[in-house]
Amino acid sequence: MTYVSELDGSGDRFLSRCLQQILGESWVTPADFVASFGPSDIMESLEGATELRARILIEAAGVHEKIAPKKSTQAAAEDLQISLDEGICDPPRLLELFSADDRVRYLERQRLWDFVTRDEFWKKPSEKARARMVFVLATALEEKLIDLGDLIDGVGSERLAKDLPKGLLEQVLVRAVSDGRAGKPFDPAGLFEVVQLPDWVAHVSLEHLWANVVQSRIEPAAGFDDDGIALVSDTDIAPVDGDEPPPAGPPPSKGKGGKGSSGKKGGNPPASGPAAKAAPGAGDGAASADGERDAAELAARQRAVDTLAKIGRLPPRHEALDTATLLAIDSLYVDLAPLTTDEAREECIREAFPNDAMLRGALLALAEVLDPNIDIAALEKDADADSLIKLVLFEERRKADRSRRSLTPPPPAGAPPASGRASSAPPPLPPLPPPPSGQRPSSPPPPALPEAAGGPPGRR
Repeated sequence: MTYVSELDGSGDRFLSRCLQQILGESWVTPADFVASFGPSDIMESLEGATELRARILIEAAGVHEKIAPKKSTQAAAEDLQISLDEGICDPPRLLELFSADDRVRYLERQRLWDFVTRDEFWKKPSEKARARMVFVLATALEEKLIDLGDLIDGVGSERLAKDLPKGLLEQVLVRAVSDGRAGKPFDPAGLFEVVQLPDWVAHVSLEHLWANVVQSRIEPAAGFDDDGIALVSDTDIAPVDGDEPPPAGPPPSKGKGGKGSSGKKGGNPPASGPAAKAAPGAGDGAASADGERDAAELAARQRAVDTLAKIGRLPPRHEALDTATLLAIDSLYVDLAPLTTDEAREECIREAFPNDAMLRGALLALAEVLDPNIDIAALEKDADADSLIKLVLFEERRKADRSRRSLTPPPPAGAPPASGRASSAPPPLPPLPPPPSGQRPSSPPPPALPEAAGGPPGRR
């Protein structure tokens, strides 16, 4: 399928085509997009595009053509939300009216790129993921965000020699010798005639390509936020044989709902040319940086393990969880503490994890520590994210109730029965010792959870 864009900037065209591709290839659904960019976001972004905003209101919400241009932003958002809630318009129809080019033109570019990349597909190698990587790299080449030399420099000639199969390397050697004998240089174009882009992606790790080409070269050229970029060295990632993904570390930090590099909402930075080549000596000290990064990650992981163990929430099989998931669970219990309603807690749990896979993995791990007798295999097979969230909240209530009963002394002999309803708030867990200097405070005990009728899903 071909995806095109008529935007002026090369970075904008790249973003629009990537947005079209993930929707067209069913990596995400229109409903996913509308959940991330709701009516308020859309109508606020279109404050200066009166004609487009009015057309969406007329065709999606049935607003009269004379009234639509005069609607305030808040009223327009409410009309569109009601239309979606009542089924008058659905997400696919809304996206037909609000094209990918218009989304890039008016919405925040960094938020759009974060949406495009939120599934971290490069960490889950498959044929479909490799085809998507080919699309990303080929589109960046077509839009001149990078050139063939950038791609070669990003991947690294040593990495190519290590990962490409012998047959392809022999073809490269034959072509280089032939060109040399003819007095022609063996340039990047010649290499790509012998080893085409799908061959690169078939044999070089997706994580290596993402970190060293997309993050380090394409994102800066497109004007996306490059905070948190960490190059992956040749020794960081195992060969692709067997198509097994390497252990995942913490995801690169991305600004939540960040703005484009222009610094203003909906602003599109000027189109930039090919990414700059790495300066000589740029790799000096890379091994030291990698070691510091690994040490920092291990220290952060250990702090999370220690904190979760102290509050009784360390999953029994925490060694199998990646560091990002453990850190997210640790932070979750900090954020849950001040919340007093199940609705707020449910939203907090959803926002603690950047994607559904991490959310389900973390909730399954918490379910196992909250109730060791629960049938994890059945939950993993049948339970969806909503059921797992309700299960974890239910088990937290049960644990709090047991703690309250165990700490409540029996009444003295002959004392009259207590009157009035007992407090539903369980006593707090024992206070944790202060953390060592320079470390983040330990997470507080889990919040008191009110009683609720019914049992948890997925229980034996």
